[in-house]
Amino acid sequence: MAPISWTRLGCYKEDGPAQNQVLATSNLPFDEWTEIFGSERLTGALLDRLTHHVHILELNGESFRLKQSRQTDQHRPTDLP
Repeated sequence: MAPISWTRLGCYKEDGPAQNQVLATSNLPFDEWTEIFGSERLTGALLDRLTHHVHILELNGESFRLKQSRQTDQHRPTDLP
């Protein structure tokens, strides 16, 4: 699984031009993005542009998908052929 997911969203307004928006999701804090892009300079430039005029939502807590996966694993038979 990729550590960073990118989704392009189209936002259409009745009273103005369409706007393109990008949604980036990651389970990594920003200071670990350098490991993905391999360069502090590149990562800094990318984050500078991504975080200009944005809303950052930081969610802490147990992952819904992980919780669901654990529940599913508990109900699987262990004696598979």
